[in-house]
Amino acid sequence: MSKKKIYYKVVQFGNAFYGLNSNKLYSANYSFIINKWNTKMACEYSIDDWTFPHYKNTDLMVFDSLENAKKFISSFVRHPGQPFVKVYTCEIINPRQNGLFINVADFMIDRSYDRFIKLIKNRVNKKKFSHLTDKPPVGTVFCSGVKLLEEIKN
Repeated sequence: MSKKKIYYKVVQFGNAFYGLNSNKLYSANYSFIINKWNTKMACEYSIDDWTFPHYKNTDLMVFDSLENAKKFISSFVRHPGQPFVKVYTCEIINPRQNGLFINVADFMIDRSYDRFIKLIKNRVNKKKFSHLTDKPPVGTVFCSGVKLLEEIKN
């Protein structure tokens, strides 16, 4: 029997200032997004339960190695040394190398939630929306569902 591939999800506890429950886990990249976005976009994660994207035509993202997850933390998370940022091993559904990775900073500038919805509905029109997409962090694996398994302790 072949061994299952281990993936890694970076999550953090919510921040009430941004409209998120401080006792729950969310994708770490939402640590700095404005309140309106968090309540509509941030996926909540629970240990041993499956989490799925909120919107059709979008993906969840995990990392292919612990090393790449830690690089993401040091590069993209606002407060990487804070105890509220966690890494979990996880199972995923439908792993793939390609997916939609949005340059969230562009949406934060004009706070255009409607523009985000238009992008994911029309994601096939890559030329029109290419300025709003970006290359994902090294080691990103796109997937349809994530189940957190066990916290990685430092």
